[in-house]
Amino acid sequence: MAKAPQMILRILRSSTQKVMSLTFIGMLSGILMDVTIAGRFGATALGDTVIVALLLPQFLDTIIREGTKFSLIPLLVTNSKKLSVAENNRRLSALFNGAFLLGVVLLVLFELVAGLVISRFAGPGLSAENQESAAIMLRLMGAIFLLAPMIAILSAHLNSIKKFSFVALRNSFIPAAVLLGLFLFWAEPNLIYIIAASYSIGFIAYFLLLLIVSMRFGFAPKAIWMSKEEITEVRQAVSWPTFGFVARQGGRLLEKSIASLLAAGSVSAYFFAFRIFSAIQTVIGTSIATTGLPDLSDAAEVSRVLRRKIIGQLKKVLLLVVPIIVVFLFFAHEIISLIYERGNFDAEAVGITTRSIQYLLPGLVFFTMTPVLNSALYALRAYRKVFYNMLFLSVVNVALAWFLSQQMGVQGIALSVSITAFLGNIVALILLKTSGIHLLGGKSAGQQNKA
Repeated sequence: MAKAPQMILRILRSSTQKVMSLTFIGMLSGILMDVTIAGRFGATALGDTVIVALLLPQFLDTIIREGTKFSLIPLLVTNSKKLSVAENNRRLSALFNGAFLLGVVLLVLFELVAGLVISRFAGPGLSAENQESAAIMLRLMGAIFLLAPMIAILSAHLNSIKKFSFVALRNSFIPAAVLLGLFLFWAEPNLIYIIAASYSIGFIAYFLLLLIVSMRFGFAPKAIWMSKEEITEVRQAVSWPTFGFVARQGGRLLEKSIASLLAAGSVSAYFFAFRIFSAIQTVIGTSIATTGLPDLSDAAEVSRVLRRKIIGQLKKVLLLVVPIIVVFLFFAHEIISLIYERGNFDAEAVGITTRSIQYLLPGLVFFTMTPVLNSALYALRAYRKVFYNMLFLSVVNVALAWFLSQQMGVQGIALSVSITAFLGNIVALILLKTSGIHLLGGKSAGQQNKA
């Protein structure tokens, strides 16, 4: 225990520190955006409309970015070691061009079905007028659907060559654009549409940044397409994790959909609570998992080394997240009040959000460890196992959220997340054991099983 402060200092001096710092700044920007939206609209039906409209682009961005970031990095690391610079660039160009075509398809599709998605899936509890407003917002965010696949490829490339800092700036670009739109047009009656347009502008600026940086570090886009063998290789790497993220993030959308069937303002209250919860995971768990994945991929063939690296990352997570949990145990209400209580976000809304945080808190350790455990499975290329874990957890989470929300309201949804995070860690440990990595004692197998 006496070594804990020194270990924390080593973490903060490591290559992870810059990524965590940039991610933290980005999370603060995101929270400031949430605070501003909360102050403008409060936990009201109109506030719920804004949140529901933002959910689908965030859902799509997450499944594409996360599904490819962790699954493509091992492949890109291997390519950079085995292929010539010219051949590696050719393959990356082919991936980028394929992502562009996918983006065009997604843009056309979601522009056509925006209203149906809002009314039937994302916000069934909203009024007809608010559903229509959410659909208009969704169409204004079309740039996200177009650019998300290309951003995913560029992000995976930069992470694979350990240029993590540029990718981490994503968390600052979009909130900064939205905040600028909010401050410039605060009193406009159509402010919700300006929020949507600003979200797209931030996304475009981030895409241009990644493209410029990638080209600076050697990426030269070419008009070339993947061969059948390359398509098969990428499909094997991406398909199962992407399906898994579709299931997992679909569960997240259903949580908000369930919340929309409760009292007005429930979506907003739960969303703002979960944003803090998720921000802690992103700053700590995702940062450590992302910066550590290239090394895990290099060590994947030597189980003893891989096991040591995974345990080291889990220790980092625990050292950083436990003090945060202690602070929230004693000061959750004060923190939520300090962050959100202004404008139309009144004391009652603070109370609902605080109670949601209190039910999320028991699962925070497990939720923050999840990216590290999943990154170990990605390093082993156990993609199908990642999918099975995410599918199982999505079904359990939605079932628990529905059942507990009937008993406890929005706090029941928060509790379902904590229970699911605990179960997710147990399942991940079992899956790692079946792949030859015994994290809870025992000796790891000398040869890894490939899924």
